[in-house]
Amino acid sequence: MADKLLDVDTTLLYDSATFPVEFMRISLSRREVMNLSQVRKARFIFVEDGDLTLSFPATSVPTTKDAGVCVNAMRSVVVRANADSTFVLATVDGRVAGGFIEERFIQPLFSSSVDFAVLSPASASGLGEAIDALEVGRTGFEAKVLSGLLDVLSSIVYEKEEMLHLADGFQDSRLERMLDFMKSNLGRRLTLEQVASAGFVSLREASRLFERHLSSSPMKFFLSMRLEKAKSLLERGDLPMADICQQTGFESVSHFSTSFRKAYSVTPSEYRSRFR
Repeated sequence: MADKLLDVDTTLLYDSATFPVEFMRISLSRREVMNLSQVRKARFIFVEDGDLTLSFPATSVPTTKDAGVCVNAMRSVVVRANADSTFVLATVDGRVAGGFIEERFIQPLFSSSVDFAVLSPASASGLGEAIDALEVGRTGFEAKVLSGLLDVLSSIVYEKEEMLHLADGFQDSRLERMLDFMKSNLGRRLTLEQVASAGFVSLREASRLFERHLSSSPMKFFLSMRLEKAKSLLERGDLPMADICQQTGFESVSHFSTSFRKAYSVTPSEYRSRFR
């Protein structure tokens, strides 16, 4: 798993460079805490046993056996075990399907200002069935897993319609302008002043908007955008590291490697090797 997790009892159930969903079973002892904020992918949490609390910047969500929660890819979340617990973490990187399905169901989990969606019993059951299909591992099980996840996503559409729309923060043209400016300048070393100017706001207001709606500072979020762009370039082929640095605003290969390893616990070369 590319994203950094704390050193806890984990079992990788499925991880493939060609399959856009990773599954990991995680066991936590009572009072043990796990920070999943580094995992910048849409996250599905299915509690197999125990009692967990998911803590977000503004609220906390208690979960117990057979409960399921879908967490926005851009939200910070900390998992705390109130008793010895086991859960399955499924991460989706946005490549589950192309075209309409990705636009309609997947991208809202990356861009919505909604922190999370608690799954209905039926949806949580569907997630459990996807995990069962994975563990049985029969020929074509990937299709069964994707079918189960898409069932869950379609349920979220009806249960949490707001996840399909950009909520107040993203409707705020100031934040949109700043994000668009960042996206258009991933190859540059931007300053907070430049970002704030793009949104026609003060430095303080720029920071407030990012903290409120993205749980991040502007510069930290910009770094995560650049690193995600770098990951995409590494996955696609043999583009020289120097070219990747140029396209993502890193002044040197050394600086890029240090930042990448700090974020994902692997070097760029190690990450690229997974896709060959």
